[in-house]
Amino acid sequence: DDPAFDALCLATDADLDRHHAVAIGQVLADLGDADDGVLRYKGCLALSNKDHHVVFQGVRTYSREARFDAKRRWTTNESRLVFVGKHLNRSKLVAAFEPYNFAPVVPVVN
Repeated sequence: DDPAFDALCLATDADLDRHHAVAIGQVLADLGDADDGVLRYKGCLALSNKDHHVVFQGVRTYSREARFDAKRRWTTNESRLVFVGKHLNRSKLVAAFEPYNFAPVVPVVN
């Protein structure tokens, strides 16, 4: 348990289209600088004209995406991004995705 490791989850239920997905992909591709602290990211995008989510993950500069086609369709229009790193620059990450209406998700603590 290293307190230097941190996680941040951003979410939106805004309508995202293919152009948003490309722009978000470019922002993700630019991650991994020493000043953002990101070591790994994962997420899913709910695109307004698709009946499936696009799921992706990345480690530093390597990334991969796939279509997620479950037998049961998604019941939410929510898109999420999760970042894991050391000393995450939360304000930089939040600002990078604000144009796409992503906002931090406050974790529920029991």
